[in-house]
Amino acid sequence: HFSHDGDKISCVTNGFVGAPPIPPTVIHQAGVYDVSDNTFTALGGIGWFSGTETAAGWNISGDGLTLVGLGWSPNQTNAYAVVSTNGGPLTALPWMVPGRSTRANDCDYDGNIVVGWQDNPFGFRQAAVWTNGVGQRLFREYPKKPLGEALACSADGNWVTGVGNDNTNSQAWRWSQGTGVVLLGELNPAAGFNAIGTGMSADGNTIVGREGAGPGTNVGWIWTSSGGMQNLTDYVVANGVTLPPGVTLAIPTDVSADGRTFVGTASNNTGFVVRIDPPAPATCPGDVNSDLIVNVSDLLAVVGAWGACPSDGACPADTNADSAVNTSDLLAVVNGWGSCP
Repeated sequence: HFSHDGDKISCVTNGFVGAPPIPPTVIHQAGVYDVSDNTFTALGGIGWFSGTETAAGWNISGDGLTLVGLGWSPNQTNAYAVVSTNGGPLTALPWMVPGRSTRANDCDYDGNIVVGWQDNPFGFRQAAVWTNGVGQRLFREYPKKPLGEALACSADGNWVTGVGNDNTNSQAWRWSQGTGVVLLGELNPAAGFNAIGTGMSADGNTIVGREGAGPGTNVGWIWTSSGGMQNLTDYVVANGVTLPPGVTLAIPTDVSADGRTFVGTASNNTGFVVRIDPPAPATCPGDVNSDLIVNVSDLLAVVGAWGACPSDGACPADTNADSAVNTSDLLAVVNGWGSCP
């Protein structure tokens, strides 16, 4: 995952030199890659390992200063959600169920809100949020309906989304401290797949995710606060995007801060980046001098250019593009008087 400016990437690096009691065969550790400098910063682990790994970076804050992920604890079978700030050593976030593993999947723009999962007493991965290091588990209905793993957090830290489960009737969900759980629906309830939220815009008003159980069944979706849940492929096509014949946006994994760029895996197993252009600005035909207000300056410009437009085509006072500045253009100024939309 990238910081918002694209310069920092959370990752797993190679080349870790094990220190007792970590053997030298442990080569994977959490790290940050700096794109502009072409350098890796290795962050190590929190004291133990599993296989060849001591820790892994799963995401990075929007400002690029906080890495979050997973570090292996000394009992070898459990893991901690971990955080590194400003390239400093990894620190473990507290368990909320003693002896049960956690992992951090995402965080807000400045790294103060971290989201992920906490294994509950029965091994079920439950949504978890740590606010300035203090953890809580998320429920739809306390204490009987824990939410599935939290996968994404809005940049402002207000909203969380993640894995739908039986406790949400397979629907995707959005959660905040103020609202609790809001169910977002699912594309095809009859198929029996959970709707999984994988990415969220900066304000939490656009969420992307998927439904499915593997190749041929995955379908990408988008939820917006204004339009509800829709098929992502249909949504981008309706907004002017042309896709290769037969290709769908099957597994979206994230959405940009402004909610207009989508990344993931397409149905033909290739990666995709799809960008929807913003809507064209509202027209303001009486604004002859393009200062976003229609006033005396525009009126004088029309009067000063009265008559046929020059042959070179430069004729800003011709508001209706009829190659002449006349009464119609004067009326456009009068009718548009005031600030442009």
